[in-house]
Amino acid sequence: MICFVPALRRMGATPARICMRQRLDVTDLYNDAYTAYIEAFRRQTELVASEILLEHLVDQSGAVQVLDDRPESAPSVTAYQFRRKLLDYFSDKGDLIQDPSGRLVPSEAVRKRVAEREAMELADRAILGEMVEFLQRYRGLAGPVLAGKDALATMDLQYGMQASLKFWEYSMISLPAKKPCNVMLARALMAKLAEGPGISVFEGGAGLGVVLRQALSDPRFLPLSRNLVRYDYTDISALLMETGKQWLRTHAPADLFQRIHFQRLDLDALPSAGNTFARAASVDLIVLEHVLYDVRDLHATLQAFHTMLKPGGQLAFTMSFRDRPGLFFPNEFFQSMLHTYSKAKLDPPRRQHVGYLTLQEWELSLRAAGFSEWEVYPAPEDHAKWPFGGIVAYR
Repeated sequence: MICFVPALRRMGATPARICMRQRLDVTDLYNDAYTAYIEAFRRQTELVASEILLEHLVDQSGAVQVLDDRPESAPSVTAYQFRRKLLDYFSDKGDLIQDPSGRLVPSEAVRKRVAEREAMELADRAILGEMVEFLQRYRGLAGPVLAGKDALATMDLQYGMQASLKFWEYSMISLPAKKPCNVMLARALMAKLAEGPGISVFEGGAGLGVVLRQALSDPRFLPLSRNLVRYDYTDISALLMETGKQWLRTHAPADLFQRIHFQRLDLDALPSAGNTFARAASVDLIVLEHVLYDVRDLHATLQAFHTMLKPGGQLAFTMSFRDRPGLFFPNEFFQSMLHTYSKAKLDPPRRQHVGYLTLQEWELSLRAAGFSEWEVYPAPEDHAKWPFGGIVAYR
């Protein structure tokens, strides 16, 4: 059988299905235009973070307020984490310096950045589009978050439910920074379907249905979808799932829609004894778009996924690869304002960070859960330039 994706290199032994393991081709997704977007995204995040620093973390004397190392001293764990990440970001960039009296103060570059805000926004608006407005909303959320509130609850109060839903639609579906992640999973789905009939898929945290939406935008998907027996579409949010369901009801062919099964599921409950989704060797492909880093017990969840996969099955998931704070904070700016982002159970040396993980943490976690082979997208040497990507791990 000829695989759907071009053969770039062989990973290892041929799995139970005839199709050999081959690297997905995503070279068209990471290009100069995408690089320009990421650079503009980082510049505008730096600007908004600078405004937050001066507005909320600098006292009347001009010094940065000292951070107590005890999380319980903050109004909430989220407030502590967000404040710490902001300070780590500016420290790593060299934008927090000691004045002659020994106080920690923002550099002149921070103040200059804020003073030139309008010119900076104008320069990047053509590249970023709506993202400029969303970043300014982050600025409006910072005060309540630092006072102990959750960003999502605050957003609902400040802007209303419909505006919050629009934000999620943009973030999950339209955000250009995340485009390679969406396309990568759609291609992983098509590659699996190309192996032959009888394919069963499980998606966790499916939300608004970005993976299926992306797949449906590719003319190669519908012919391949005949090989799909069942697609388990799960999410913890009934609202997001229902919105995704209605979109698919309207845009997917009826025979495909009938094979998509919608059910509310908290991935943290997946490893629990008796969970109906965690049946051994029950699925050929598991897909997770920007969700796996958010589970509480990563080791238990990965073990459950390993159990669920048939021999030759794949776990395909996307995220941002954690890097040094000065580079990476833009990727977790909004997430750091959410209460759920701080819930992870640390498990060193495997998981050492809440939220996003480093590539090394992912590899140690996958190996401990029983996976022995995986592909990383983009190549590790490109993660500083292109932090959004994913992993396909093989059972």
